[in-house]
Amino acid sequence: MESSLLKSDMIKFIKKSKYNEDLRINKQKLEGSLVDKINHKLMKKERLKMCETDSIDQKPQQSVKQRIQIRLSIQQNGKISSEICKTTIIKINKIYHQVQAKEIRAKCHQINYNDQYNQNEPKQLHNYLNMIKRIRKHFTQIKTEGQQNKKLNQLFQMFHSKQNMKNNHMIKTFWYNRGIKYIKDNFVTVLRCFKEALIANPLESKAIQLVARIYEKIGKNMTAKSGFSSFIIFRYKSNQICYTLCLYKTESSKILWQFLDLIIFNDNSKDRSLLVYFKGIKVQKEFLIQKKLQKIKNLLKNPQELQIIVFIFILCWPYYLDKKIIVYELMEQQHLKKKYSFIQ
Repeated sequence: MESSLLKSDMIKFIKKSKYNEDLRINKQKLEGSLVDKINHKLMKKERLKMCETDSIDQKPQQSVKQRIQIRLSIQQNGKISSEICKTTIIKINKIYHQVQAKEIRAKCHQINYNDQYNQNEPKQLHNYLNMIKRIRKHFTQIKTEGQQNKKLNQLFQMFHSKQNMKNNHMIKTFWYNRGIKYIKDNFVTVLRCFKEALIANPLESKAIQLVARIYEKIGKNMTAKSGFSSFIIFRYKSNQICYTLCLYKTESSKILWQFLDLIIFNDNSKDRSLLVYFKGIKVQKEFLIQKKLQKIKNLLKNPQELQIIVFIFILCWPYYLDKKIIVYELMEQQHLKKKYSFIQ
């Protein structure tokens, strides 16, 4: 009997001890959760304090106290300080991205406002594209119903081709006007603009001529000559003065002088500055020819030197300038080049 009582007492004691241990563990868990809640509340308070510190510049008297409180709270709670740092970094990144977006928008607005010639082009393009979408939907409905009509299809194809032509023309005018805008500042951007205009419309004679002029200014004379020669093909579309300028650059002299006589005689051109320039070239050539003819007359007085007169006459005539090399060789043989240096 005594042994059975002892066993029952031991079992009760063990149960009580286990119950006490369970209570102790549950209390610790509750205390841990309370600590976490307190930390969470402290974090919220610190965030509010950080938001209040944004107005420190407006209230200089409160700034010192707020800074001291923040430092003490950070020293007491290490977790809070790291999370506050993270929140501040996130805020700074957001502000930085907002500033970048504002700058990009401002630049886009400036470009759109500066382009006075092309302000209405994007709107027109948008309207045209919407019209095409509606027409395509209409035709898809007709095809699904089985009511195909050849005339409607032909009209749609015509409209689509005209639309492409209009879009290309708008792109060409946009790049052409942009190139003329920057023609005095930077040749690289101007070349890019005119090349884009030529991609949209390869038969644009003005853009071809301007590209050739820019290549000439940069120093690429061979590419400039090829550009001027390709411009001569579009004579029926181009201006007379521009055509003569290209003839002058490609050194096709016979056609140039004939065409210049016609222009100066008619005088119907709009580009007055180029006309005056070509008149000056012609007068200069005539003046040089008259000078050389006078020197030939002086040579006629000396009958011993009549052998050279024919060669000098060839040099004076503008259509036989390619024969200079032959004349110089003959003069070197006779040792007369130094004496008649005016021929050069």
